[in-house]
Amino acid sequence: MRYFLSIIFLWALVACTSEQEEKTTDLKPQDTTTVSRPVTSTVSNDLTKKNLKGKIKSREVLVYTAKIKDGYVTNGELEGAVEIVYDEHGNKLSLTSYDNNKDLLHTWKHHYNASHNLAESNYSDATVNRKLVYTYTNTNQPSICKEYVNDKEVKNTSYTYDNRGNEIEVKDVFMESKGQSKSEHLYDKNGRRRETKIYNEKNDLQLKQLYTYNEAGQEIQQAIFTGDNAPSYKRKFEYDKMGNKIKDLAFDGKGVINASDSYSYKYEYDNKGNWTVRIRYDYNDVANEFTEQKISYNE
Repeated sequence: MRYFLSIIFLWALVACTSEQEEKTTDLKPQDTTTVSRPVTSTVSNDLTKKNLKGKIKSREVLVYTAKIKDGYVTNGELEGAVEIVYDEHGNKLSLTSYDNNKDLLHTWKHHYNASHNLAESNYSDATVNRKLVYTYTNTNQPSICKEYVNDKEVKNTSYTYDNRGNEIEVKDVFMESKGQSKSEHLYDKNGRRRETKIYNEKNDLQLKQLYTYNEAGQEIQQAIFTGDNAPSYKRKFEYDKMGNKIKDLAFDGKGVINASDSYSYKYEYDNKGNWTVRIRYDYNDVANEFTEQKISYNE
């Protein structure tokens, strides 16, 4: 069990180095901001990263338990909510997170430079203030990110890119412990990330993650390797015709499905093609989460 939890922790570490997003499938939705950047060289903003369409001004995402009423799945008790506001370029300006009583949990506020690149992110809750400051060097991608907690610098992150603009290396230096970590990325000919390796401060490989895509460019599999040539953990994905995930299945290293961490999804859509209701089902096809997305458009 301890080994399995270590794999999950490293999986989360990989996830937190990719795109910024609110975790609306968690009980307490949160913004795991590291830097607003895609995992390919394709130009995108915070709306396209979430597969959202149209000129969106703001979103409110409310996560409930699921219950059956008159034979239909509907919302039960509120578990958490987030409100996200965007600028005219589709970049996230703020994210506010609430608990099940709609009391404030934390906020993220984002500021952009004249080129519409993320310049600074500020996080605050009841106990801590966190700030991320980005430096750019003649590109639209950051070269340095400095992280501060309560005005004290705690981490310095540097980014390296190839000639196509793909992020190929990220180095973290932790100011207090003087510890370091590094991740390296490889890409296919279409600019899609196909491999990530994470190293500790001794440059020992801790984790390797492989990504597989379908012909539409959608990620259909992630596989984690830890210490040998066999995968330790694997996830497989399927999508509907609107491009949203309808299956998310977890497997152990032997290919046995992890039923407690495998889900399927059903959606309702508005006339813009954005989902307004998402119902999550467990592996036994029992609805266990009901999410509403209320979108305000600029149009």
